[in-house]
Amino acid sequence: MATKTTNYGLEKPDGTDFYDVDVQNSNMDIIDKQMKANANAITQLNSDKAWKRIFDGKISESFIIPSKYREIVIQITIGYTNSTDITLPEIYINDLNTWWNKITSYRYNDAYNACILMNYNSGNKQLRMNETWFVCNPSSDNISYIVYGRQ
Repeated sequence: MATKTTNYGLEKPDGTDFYDVDVQNSNMDIIDKQMKANANAITQLNSDKAWKRIFDGKISESFIIPSKYREIVIQITIGYTNSTDITLPEIYINDLNTWWNKITSYRYNDAYNACILMNYNSGNKQLRMNETWFVCNPSSDNISYIVYGRQ
């Protein structure tokens, strides 16, 4: 007499049973359905861990980081009229919990000094920058930043 497997309920014919194509096909349908569900779950897990663009704006705009993100990358671009834009090296912050209520500063090519204030206010994690914090001090209309987040 046939039995069923514990996890997926596949039919296991007894050694004395005759081969039945319908049993084999039914088992294959169960396996196919579960493999697709597993593949979808893996895709979703990988998607959750992928970097997502969560903000794109001018330096004069503050941004509240959604709580689901554990790490961020900040990319700052300085735009010049009649000249090539400069994109500063990315700022990678891998543990947001330790960075709040601090100013992060870095220097690039001895000309550009970016400061970013990250503060924790009323339960919100907020990024804020100011154009006067840049040594090159261009207009705030010319400085933009993009934030990427990963859960």
